[in-house]
Amino acid sequence: MYAKAGYYTQKLKLKNGRVFDKVNIVAINSMPYYKFNLYLFSQRNDPGGVLAWLNQTLHEIEAKNEIAIFISHHPPGDRYSLYDWTLRYKAITERFQHIIRYSIYGHVHVERHNAVPDFNGNFVGVQYWTGAATTFTDANPTFRMFEVDAETMLPVKVHTYVIRIQDENPKWVYDHELTQVYGMEDLSPKSFKAFAERTLSDE
Repeated sequence: MYAKAGYYTQKLKLKNGRVFDKVNIVAINSMPYYKFNLYLFSQRNDPGGVLAWLNQTLHEIEAKNEIAIFISHHPPGDRYSLYDWTLRYKAITERFQHIIRYSIYGHVHVERHNAVPDFNGNFVGVQYWTGAATTFTDANPTFRMFEVDAETMLPVKVHTYVIRIQDENPKWVYDHELTQVYGMEDLSPKSFKAFAERTLSDE
């Protein structure tokens, strides 16, 4: 599928060669919902067939009692996403919320987090919009390391490293861990919702 339309799935593999047979990395091509992709003006229904593929793939993962971790470049649902495509994507991911552990996106060049509500307003997932290793828009380069529970594959800690380009001898240094810097109990959707509500009154 990658050669055809830029999306694919594979089992999670570690550098030491260990393979997690029940953990699927689902890589989604984000160009079919990026509104500045002018080719989309000629494609009204599921450009590239990514939604049909995603729906089928998640059905297969569910049938095998496995789990999924999403990766993609452009986060769905932000101001650059096509509205109709995002609604259909949301419906699919809500249907399979029980097997999707978390999602990782780029594009925005800064750290952001999106607690994902279902259509009833209950928070059911978390999207991690991560920084970049570039200095685009005068940002310090960053990268993240996800610490996950080996049994559930749910994130336990998220560590960020940074190069402060204003330093005399810039180098990668440890910057922060997500739960500590925001005073969160854990990285569950419930904790992200509580954190978001706390920001309304706690400067």
